[in-house]
Amino acid sequence: MKYSMLIAMVPLVAASVVDIRTRRLPDHLLISSAAIAITGAALSDAMAGAAIGAVVFCLPLLTAHLIDPNGLGFGDVKLAAVLGVILGAFDWRFVLPALALGSTGGLVWALARRVRSLAFGPALLGGAATMVIVGGLA
Repeated sequence: MKYSMLIAMVPLVAASVVDIRTRRLPDHLLISSAAIAITGAALSDAMAGAAIGAVVFCLPLLTAHLIDPNGLGFGDVKLAAVLGVILGAFDWRFVLPALALGSTGGLVWALARRVRSLAFGPALLGGAATMVIVGGLA
């Protein structure tokens, strides 16, 4: 299961590169990653954790998007759902720290670059990848 979840992150790296260039997360990459992650979770009987992870990661970003759609795009919400499935399949308790790390990393990056807007997808992916490494999931 660990390897299928890590494989599910590969399209997200490509999506993050596109996000940096265009400020859009391509649906086809998010959907392919979600398909791999959901299949891996289903085959390893980790669907409950994956569902919890998706909700816990996605809900704060969905709320932010609904409050200000121009501040946070729906692509970031979809990415959060996919990352929640991936992390939740391992252990749903890694989801909030990953969100906190990604948000903090994005904020530090924006402050260091002195920009008001940034592609948030790479920061979210970075937070999730950090939790995979620190949590010893890889």
